Amino acid sequence: MKLRSLPDSSALAPGSELARRWDALVQRSPGIDDFCSSTRWAVPAHLAFAPEGRLLFGEGEHGLALLLEREHPSYRKIVHPLEPMWGFGSGIAGEGMAEAAAEAGRALCERGVVGLAFLPGLPDDEAFFRALVEALAGQAQLLPGQATGRARADLRGGREAFLSRRGAGLRRSLERARRKAEAAGVEFVGAAEGASWPEVYERIQAVEARSWKGMMRLGIGEGPMRTFYEHMGARLLPAGAFRVLFARRGEEDLAYHFGGIHAGIYRGLQHAYVEEARREGLGNLTHLEMIARVAGEGVHTYDLGQEIDYKLRWSDRSLSTRTYYLVPRR
Repeated sequence: MKLRSLPDSSALAPGSELARRWDALVQRSPGIDDFCSSTRWAVPAHLAFAPEGRLLFGEGEHGLALLLEREHPSYRKIVHPLEPMWGFGSGIAGEGMAEAAAEAGRALCERGVVGLAFLPGLPDDEAFFRALVEALAGQAQLLPGQATGRARADLRGGREAFLSRRGAGLRRSLERARRKAEAAGVEFVGAAEGASWPEVYERIQAVEARSWKGMMRLGIGEGPMRTFYEHMGARLLPAGAFRVLFARRGEEDLAYHFGGIHAGIYRGLQHAYVEEARREGLGNLTHLEMIARVAGEGVHTYDLGQEIDYKLRWSDRSLSTRTYYLVPRR
């Protein structure tokens, strides 16, 4: 594998040959996060959080690499996947992940100027690690880092099957909230047919601004997080992969929930409700309504993102990936 620079992210524009090849191979790569390794997540993350980096692309016998090279005061240059924030996505793809990662590792060593490669999103597997250490012996030191889990739920069987696996407390809470919302005239609606992404995003942001996160400036209403989802939605919506629900009373949006679909997986992205509706349970209800709708489309897995306590009530399995640190030997 040889790594070459890409002029900018336009080479990975939706529908481009390179984006299609990368996303198709990601779906066939075992042990990695399909959605967050795809260009639908990775390119928006690059544009929002690390736009100054140099894009690197490599093609080898066993796989592809899509990485970002950046200046670093301690390591001269560091390399990592396009998404540097949470470490969900892999910058290496291949049907044999150990072989593909070994090719990419050797290419990084041959590059010479790399001081450290930070490689999250790879399989959390002891056999994978041993194979990679053996393949790179003499060329690089490989150190295992932190594992990152994703909370996931099985959606086969639809809403009722999903609810049957939840705790009694959560089911009772959802039923109380459902009755309360029904009595108050709350309905759940998607975006208007034919609505453009700027129109949909403006509507989302109007709810966000009235949520506690928005009022505390901790949400997606400004800065890199706003840019991240702005670019992501612009890739997902035209491809038919964006899903959004609003909890609405009369002409007023009270809550939203949105996410994206990739390879049979629904990846929940963000949800919020206006502060005045805090006691109405609309966050959970929009969550459940989205589950029912995407399951009805044939989606088999709901990925809630990083494993944290409140998400565990909604999940029944997990995906774990691990970060590895590669230091070329001099």
